[in-house]
Amino acid sequence: MSEKHRCAARQCRAMILPKFLMCYSHWRMVPMALQQDVWRTYFSGVRNQCHPSREYAVAVKAAVDTVALEKAHA
Repeated sequence: MSEKHRCAARQCRAMILPKFLMCYSHWRMVPMALQQDVWRTYFSGVRNQCHPSREYAVAVKAAVDTVALEKAHA
């Protein structure tokens, strides 16, 4: 069984499977185009988990920032 990790959304305590970036409720706040960027760069950029690609890091930051902005306006 894979170890879980915390959702990447700021201040979220949900524990999720490693293959996911965020819990379901936060992932739904990420626009589809940005979700696709995360998945596209995940498959090409995280083969070596110690050194993810810059593209993946940029996509993840954009997703996390988008959720934080969405929560701030809620």
